Amino acid sequence: MSEEEKNQISHRGRATAKLCAFLRSTLLLLTVIFSLFTSPVTAQIGTWHAYMSYNEPQQIVAGGHQLFVRASNSLYSYNLNDHSITTYDKVTSLSDTHVSLIAWNKAAQRLIIVYDNSNIDLMDANGTVTNISALFLKSMTQDKTVNTIFCNGVYAYLGTGFGVVKVNMERVEISESYILSMNVTAIGTDQTSLYIRDKDGYVLSGNMSSNLIDPHKWSAATAPDGIFEADNSDWDEYAELVKALSPDGPKSNHFEYMTFLNDRLYTCSGGTYEGNIQVLQDGEWTFYQDTDMKAISGLDTYKGVVVLAVDPENPDHVYAGARNGLYEFQEGKLVNQYNHHDDFSGELKIDVWIKERAERHGCVYISGAFEEKVDLRVDTVYQEMDAIAEAIHASTYNGDKTQFWEYLKKKHGGDGEADKIEEIGNRFGSLM
Repeated sequence: MSEEEKNQISHRGRATAKLCAFLRSTLLLLTVIFSLFTSPVTAQIGTWHAYMSYNEPQQIVAGGHQLFVRASNSLYSYNLNDHSITTYDKVTSLSDTHVSLIAWNKAAQRLIIVYDNSNIDLMDANGTVTNISALFLKSMTQDKTVNTIFCNGVYAYLGTGFGVVKVNMERVEISESYILSMNVTAIGTDQTSLYIRDKDGYVLSGNMSSNLIDPHKWSAATAPDGIFEADNSDWDEYAELVKALSPDGPKSNHFEYMTFLNDRLYTCSGGTYEGNIQVLQDGEWTFYQDTDMKAISGLDTYKGVVVLAVDPENPDHVYAGARNGLYEFQEGKLVNQYNHHDDFSGELKIDVWIKERAERHGCVYISGAFEEKVDLRVDTVYQEMDAIAEAIHASTYNGDKTQFWEYLKKKHGGDGEADKIEEIGNRFGSLM
């Protein structure tokens, strides 16, 4: 090799070394800049956190060293080796909300997750989730609700309102759909034929080696004994263990009313649900008393908590407006309950608002506030409620709309209040 060739190689080597050094320093600078803008993730403004309830276990399926639990239509797993709990939600990993069914496929080593809107996720043993949205996105007139999951080999057979969907859990795809105009609630196999049954006990079968997409390949059949028997072994073995677990989250997923005061989020369940008040502070949930209340309230039921009023001078002093009266709580414990039988007075200022008519009796719900602008004292609340009930009763049973509308005008009349009158009137459109 000539001296000139050696020099050329040497020059190239030095140039390459300089280029590599430059790239290393540039990469380090970019890494530092990137870390400044991305860390810590938890401190970013605008990030989301899902607060799901895991209070009511519904399904338990074992997969490897983990238990997958559907609870309160949410999903979490429990590691049998290190006893850790991992929760899953749409913010962190899942594609949807309200889990309706789960099943573990041993051959494919994946969990199938079905949502109430027929969306489907597959999760492997490492927690990696892949979405199969074909059924969810499919436009069809038939009912797509998934009623049951049956695993066989690497396949999961989903019984739906129109027939069966066959999912290849190894290839992560829908292989076939059997549209049979049949609401399938149970599936089984003898490894030769596939058997399906509807809620009325009608059974069809088809040879698994034939083209089951063709409805003519199915025929009425008598199912072998026990072929539709559900496997509850995981539930039987682990139910007591799971009931003792306490994943972080609210007690219920029902939230109708929320208010944020004193660095706390106060919530209640509303509607026809069992009474439930839940308070979130610094990432921790506090649950107000919702059992053993008859000793104070004198009532057998505690339902329909639709609004809360929080004392601005005492964050633990809360009033709850419910279907059957006004409940007073101190530090999460019920201390008083007021209803139309009571004769009481107090300094609490409360606004009466028509929430809905209940059980055809002209009943109304009351909502409370500690705001100075409200001038109705608590000792006149039930006089006001009686006036509202009387007006509703007259409009409903006597056919006299005038009395109800006159009440609205008196209560909410005045300049600029026409829209409010119309809004309230529309709440009772079905009555008028």
